Amino acid sequence: MTRPPSEYRGFTLVELLVVMAISLIAMVAIYGIFISSSNQSRRTQQITDMWQQAQAAMNMVTDTTRQAGYGLDSGGCSQTLATVNGGNSTINFVPIQAATQSAPQYDPTAAHTVSTQSLTVRLGTSDYSGFSTTSITQAPANTAANFTVDNTSGFAVNDILLIKMADGICAIAQVTGPNNLGNGANTVVHNSGNNSYNLPGGIAALGLTATPPVTVTAQDLAGASLYDMGQGNNTYTFSISNNTSVGGTTTTTPTLMLTTQSATSAAQTHAIATGIVDLQFLFGYALNPGQPLQYGPWDATQASFIRSVRIYMLARSPVQFRDYHAPASIPLYNLPSAQSVTGSALSAAYAVTAADQGYRYQLFQNEVPLLNLVWAASPS
Repeated sequence: MTRPPSEYRGFTLVELLVVMAISLIAMVAIYGIFISSSNQSRRTQQITDMWQQAQAAMNMVTDTTRQAGYGLDSGGCSQTLATVNGGNSTINFVPIQAATQSAPQYDPTAAHTVSTQSLTVRLGTSDYSGFSTTSITQAPANTAANFTVDNTSGFAVNDILLIKMADGICAIAQVTGPNNLGNGANTVVHNSGNNSYNLPGGIAALGLTATPPVTVTAQDLAGASLYDMGQGNNTYTFSISNNTSVGGTTTTTPTLMLTTQSATSAAQTHAIATGIVDLQFLFGYALNPGQPLQYGPWDATQASFIRSVRIYMLARSPVQFRDYHAPASIPLYNLPSAQSVTGSALSAAYAVTAADQGYRYQLFQNEVPLLNLVWAASPS
C-alpha cells in the first residue's frame, strides 16, 4: 500500500491537545481579567455610591443646621418666665444642641471607644421671625388675662407670646382670643382655662413661680414689647440607628435618621443614609468679643454664645473588601489647645474592630456659621 504524501497529513492528537490547552489557558486568563475588571468596577461603584450618599446626607445636615434659631430670637431677655400647665411645652429657645446617643438606638462606645452624638436643630414658626410686632399701650392689671396693644396684625389664636418688659425680664403666654385678631381689634387675650402656658392670675402669678419669685406690676407691663413666636418650634434631630426599617425591611447597618416634629404634629422619623457609623460635633463659642471662636462640646450653660458648629460624619462602604485592611483607628478631629474652650487639646477617634476592618471609611466634615445666632447677638 502506498502511504499518502506528508503534506496531506492533519494535526496529530498531541498537537490538538497542545492547541486546546493553550486556548484554555488564554480563555482562563481573559476570564480572569474580565472578573478582575468587573470586581474593580463594582468596588469603584460601591465606593462612589457611599461617597454620594454620605455627601448628600452631609448637605442635608449642613443646610438644616444653617437655619438654627430662625424665628427664635428671644429679644435679649435676661430671664424668661414660663410654665407648662398640664401639658408639654412646644416652645424652646435653645436653637441647637447635641447629646450623646445611647442604646437601644446606637451606641458604639464599647466597641469603638467613642460616644456618637445626635444633633437637634430648632426653628420658630412665626412669619415675623421673632421680631417685635406690637407693644402694650395701656397698663393692664397685673392679674389680667388681656393686653391692650397698638396692633394685632399677624397674631392668631394659639400663637405663643414673648412679652419683654423694660427691665429685660420676659414672660411667655399663649393667645386664646379674640377670634377677630388682625381685623381692627386692639386686644390680645391669654385666658388660662385649659391652656398650657397661661396661669390663673396672669403674668403676676407666673412671676411668683420663678426661683426666686419675680414681682410683676402693671407698670412693668405698660409699654412691654410683644413677640409673636408662632405656635411653637419645628424640631429636626439627626441621629444614628442600627435597628431600623429602611424601605420596608429591617437593617442592622448603622443608618443616619432624621426625626422631625412641628408644634402641631407628631414626630416622624425617616432614614436618610445607610452606612453612617459616627457623628461628632464641636461648637464655636464667642466668649471673648473681637476674638476668634473657641471650640468645644455642647454646653448648656454657654449655649447663648454659640456662633458656629463643626460637623464630623464618618461613613463606611456597603460591603467589605477582601484585599483591603482599614487602620485600627480613624481620627475624627484633633483640636489644638489654643482653639479649645477648655484650654486643653481635644481629640476623638473611631476605633475599627477587627471584624469591620474590611470596610472602607470616609470622613466628611464641614463648619457651619449660624447666622441667625450671630444676628440675634449683634447690637441693635
